[in-house]
Amino acid sequence: MLPPDWKEGLVSPADFYGQLFELKPGSKTNSLVKCCFHSDTRPSLSINLDSGKYCCFSCGAKGGDVIDFYQAFHGVSFRDAVECLSSNRFDYFPVPAIQRPKKQSMDFSWLLKRIWKEGQPISKGDPVDLYLAGRCIRLAEYPSVLRYHPNLQYTHEDDTKTFHPAMIAAMVDDNGKIAGLHRTYLTEDGSKADLSKSKRFLGSVGTIRLMKPTKELAVAEGIETAISYHLLANIPAWSCSSSRNLEKFEPPEGVSTVFICADLDRSETGVKTANALASKLIRKRIEVRIAKPPLKGSGDWNDYLKRITT
Repeated sequence: MLPPDWKEGLVSPADFYGQLFELKPGSKTNSLVKCCFHSDTRPSLSINLDSGKYCCFSCGAKGGDVIDFYQAFHGVSFRDAVECLSSNRFDYFPVPAIQRPKKQSMDFSWLLKRIWKEGQPISKGDPVDLYLAGRCIRLAEYPSVLRYHPNLQYTHEDDTKTFHPAMIAAMVDDNGKIAGLHRTYLTEDGSKADLSKSKRFLGSVGTIRLMKPTKELAVAEGIETAISYHLLANIPAWSCSSSRNLEKFEPPEGVSTVFICADLDRSETGVKTANALASKLIRKRIEVRIAKPPLKGSGDWNDYLKRITT
């Protein structure tokens, strides 16, 4: 619990924004600066040096004080933001003094909408098309839940930012609304970008509904695995984004048979996840088939597709 006088120890909005944006002495209370929440070519972020309020007229980022700003910028909890913004720890900004949590604590719906809107349908020869073709995935028409982003921001561990082509995928909640984005950072020639984490999540991890299901539906962890199984078995497939989310999968109404694509790995996590999901679905009287790729050693259905295609 925070002490009763925690507000008294916070850095002032003028000092906070002054260090972040290097404001000139005598700057107006309401100043316009280049937004750090997106690739800004001209000042579009309005900041209030008295209250700490901020609002970007371009990407829509907004908040009521410097705590909101710090949470959104670093993806930390309210408590961690307050501790980092106390006067005796402010020198650590803009590199956070605490470790980023695994889950975002802020509502990033505005950012999800902006990134998704910036995406384009995948077309022949763009980096996403080249990336998927390099994995022997060739479709006459790509699922609408996949898009190509020409210049997506990547934040490194030291908070520096670079921009890369990317494949973005819409992860939806139980109501079919976009709750998160799966991002695969690429190069112009369709290779994975040389980054510490070329695949990242934003928002809530959810299901990527690649195709319209019939009475049959295949589910896999990865996007490439799901599409590969679809190409091989001619069964609609969804990606669950992660092994943890795959284990929690609930089939939509009307699906009576679920094919679970099990990744083969040395830790046997893929098979254990598939067995756990199968047990849950069988108890609900849903027919289940665990689909293991016919490979010796580790691999997934995309590895098998590449082996028989090349």
